Amino acid sequence: MTSGALVAKVSEPYAKALLDASSSKKLVDEVTSDMNSIFQILNDRTDLTQFLSNPLIAADSKKKVLANIFKDQVDEVTFSFLMVLVDKGRISFLGSVAESYLALANKLASVEVAEVFSAIPLSVEQQERLIKKLEQISGVKTVKLNLAIDTSLLSGFIVKIGTQIIDASLSGQLKQISSHLGTSL
Repeated sequence: MTSGALVAKVSEPYAKALLDASSSKKLVDEVTSDMNSIFQILNDRTDLTQFLSNPLIAADSKKKVLANIFKDQVDEVTFSFLMVLVDKGRISFLGSVAESYLALANKLASVEVAEVFSAIPLSVEQQERLIKKLEQISGVKTVKLNLAIDTSLLSGFIVKIGTQIIDASLSGQLKQISSHLGTSL
């Protein structure tokens, strides 16, 4: 079993349990917002991720750090869940659990997340037009954008939504023209 498969095997049941708990208490929106914030913090703070993943650090120390960061910032359900992860020795999987939870919550709400890589930041108006177009293409109720700048793109953007990739970048168009002409770039 690959490490990615192992992480998914451990993370998904916890994510499902959190979604079930938040659904039963009618707190899905609040917990989803919390998990979104936690996911972003873990991505931005590698030192926190390393701290939580270190097996030599006592569970009590991890609980204190999590309490200092999240106690007054997240819903009680989310905070209790974090403590359960520490108690079960699974806190090192928090990033993956958050990612799995967000995917499950989005699926429940008929939300599709589109990853957008653009050469320059998209304006709010461009984002809104792109969302509307992607909702039409994908047939889902709501599309959320994860925006990233890719300086290797000369202009335009690339969108990954579900299993589809939409390449509206200059380099993608040049490759397409090249293939029609029978040359390679």
